[in-house]
Amino acid sequence: MIFTGDTCMKKTLVIVVVLAMLLSLLSVALFAVKADGLGETSEEASAEASDAVSAEGSDAISEESSDVTSEEASEAPSEEPSEEPSEEPSEEEYSEEPFPDPPAETDLWIAVDRAVGAPGKDVKVNFTIKQNPGFWGISFQMNYDPSVLTLKSATINQDWKYTIVLERVNLTEYAVILRFSSNDLKHNFMETGLLATVVFTVADDVPLGTRTPITVRYRPNDVINCDSENLPFTVWDGWVRVVREDQLPPEPSEEPSEEPSDESSEESSEEPVVVGDATGDGNVDMKDVLVIRKHIAGMDATLNEAAADADGDGQLTMKDVLKIRKYIAGLLETLD
Repeated sequence: MIFTGDTCMKKTLVIVVVLAMLLSLLSVALFAVKADGLGETSEEASAEASDAVSAEGSDAISEESSDVTSEEASEAPSEEPSEEPSEEPSEEEYSEEPFPDPPAETDLWIAVDRAVGAPGKDVKVNFTIKQNPGFWGISFQMNYDPSVLTLKSATINQDWKYTIVLERVNLTEYAVILRFSSNDLKHNFMETGLLATVVFTVADDVPLGTRTPITVRYRPNDVINCDSENLPFTVWDGWVRVVREDQLPPEPSEEPSEEPSDESSEESSEEPVVVGDATGDGNVDMKDVLVIRKHIAGMDATLNEAAADADGDGQLTMKDVLKIRKYIAGLLETLD
C-alpha cells in the first residue's frame, strides 16, 4: 500500500493525540492514588494528635483531681480518735447570752445569770430585776442539781438591805425558797438592778462542758404589791456551765489603782450612820428600841447614840423610841 504525505501526517497526529490522552489519564490516576495516600496519612496524624490532646487533658485532670484529693485529705480531720479527747467547750458555747426584751411593760421581770464555774470552785449567780412595776413581796422556789452544785450562801443587794428583807427557806437538797419583802407597808418597792446573789460550789467530779440549769418556780399569790394584788411575774432562767479554771473570767481587782491620801482613808474608815440602827447590826428593828429604852432607864447598854437619836434633837428620849417604832410598823417611810 502506498501512503500519501497527507495520510501519514493524519495517522501521526492521531497516534500523538491517543498517546497524550493515555498520558493524561495515567497522570490523573497517579494523582488520585497519591491523594488517597495523603488523605489517609492526614487522618492518621489527626487521630494521633487528637489522642495526644486527650491524653494530655486526661493527665491534667488526673493531676488536678489528685491535688484536690490531697488538699481535701489534708483538711479533713483524721478519723482516728485522739488519745485524749477534749471535752472542753469552745468559747462561744459558754459566753454570756443576752437577755430578751421583757414580754410586757406591766410584768415584774427577773433574770437569773448564765454563769461559768470550774470544778471545786465557787460560782456567783445573780438574780437581777430588769423591770419593776412595783412589788411588796416576792417568794419563789429556786431549783438546781445538787450533784453538780452545792448552795453556799444567798445575800441581798447591800444597797437595799434596809428596805428589803431576804429570807431563805430550805425545802430539799435541790430546792430552796427565797422570800423578799419590803419594810414599807404602804409603798411598793420600785427599784431595778441586782436583787440578790447566790453562791454555789461546783462539785469536783463534774465533766467539763456540763451545763446545769437554775430554774425559778412560783405561785401567783407569792408575787404581790402592797394592795395585795397579784403581779404578772416573768423569769428568765439561768445556768452554770462548767469550764477549766483558766477559762474563768478574771475576778475584779479589789486593790485601788491609786493609793488614797491619808485624809480620804480617814473619811472612808468612818462608817455612815444609819438612823435608828442603835445596835449597829445593819437593821432597824425592835432590838434598837430595846437598847434605847435600857439606855434611857439608866441600865448598862452599849449603843450608837448618833444612830439612836432618831428625831435629831441631840438627846435620847422616848420620842426617839416612838419614831423608830412607827418606822418599824411602816407608818413612817423614812427616819431621816
